[in-house]
Amino acid sequence: DREEFRADMLDTIGQALARIDKVMGKLQAIPEREELHVKTFAAGPFLQDLLARIRPRLEGIRLVRDIDEGLCLTTDPEVLFKILENVVVNAAEAVDDDGVITVTARSDGNAPFFMVQDNGVGMTDDFIRNRLFKPFQTTKKKGTGLGMWQVKNMADQIGARIEVKGNEARGVSVSLWLQRPAPQEPGAKTR
Repeated sequence: DREEFRADMLDTIGQALARIDKVMGKLQAIPEREELHVKTFAAGPFLQDLLARIRPRLEGIRLVRDIDEGLCLTTDPEVLFKILENVVVNAAEAVDDDGVITVTARSDGNAPFFMVQDNGVGMTDDFIRNRLFKPFQTTKKKGTGLGMWQVKNMADQIGARIEVKGNEARGVSVSLWLQRPAPQEPGAKTR
């Protein structure tokens, strides 16, 4: 019958419902395989648009760009956008006031790749190897543990390879390699 207990309980229930809504939103954001729309597009403008859209979430963080403006990509741009958005936002949530995030887009000679590096809270090799891509696993205080699980699922859908390297003391790098597009027959059109 205590008023302070009731107020605390209602606050706790409200927070739990907000977390459930956040989890449901993340689970619903994973596209079905048949929804993929592969296109060829330039990496430079694509990444400029991505970083401009999420810039408000990077308040106070120094963003370093190392982007090959001539790099062309052949994949589903919406799925790639969601993957990279999630990785950059994860990096932003891991850094402190002196946060630095570096976004790289290049070709390694075989395929296009992206790398997002941060100087934030690191991860152990054990966490990366055994828990990172499983649902509800997180090293962040306010994380749902669904972000990297979702990233892995979407990367698998577009045939991309993902690699995460961490340092328990400081920083994580997430690399994503896209498949090299298959050679086209003369006269074939791309969407």
